[in-house]
Amino acid sequence: MVSKQFQRFALVGISNTLICYLSYDLIYRLLGTQFLRAAIAQSMAYCIASMWSYVLNKRWTFKNTGGRKNSGMRFAISQLAMYLIHTSSLSLLVDFLHWHARLTWFGLTAIVTVLNFLVLKYWVFPKEHSKEKTFSAL
Repeated sequence: MVSKQFQRFALVGISNTLICYLSYDLIYRLLGTQFLRAAIAQSMAYCIASMWSYVLNKRWTFKNTGGRKNSGMRFAISQLAMYLIHTSSLSLLVDFLHWHARLTWFGLTAIVTVLNFLVLKYWVFPKEHSKEKTFSAL
């Protein structure tokens, strides 16, 4: 059975993915023939979605009661890492290898989502600063 925490993460993730994808798609179209438009669009969309994700994951998913300074800095570092993984892979596959922009975005998003959950659960919002003390990976 999937933990309630992972269920909440999944719901936040669905809303976050929708926000990120809609932002990405709109910005991608607005950039027209701009060189590296997939990378630029993803960069902007990722920033928008990350703000949404931090608030919901801290307060609702992980019920983190630790200070914003520590969790905020760790969140920023983790999201920068996820951003670099996602955006560099997306740019390579779409801008240089000419893979389908939308399908590639969804595939990479699935991979980065699992990695992101693990990093948030065990490093950004650890149990010692959480109202939820039970151990369950997923």
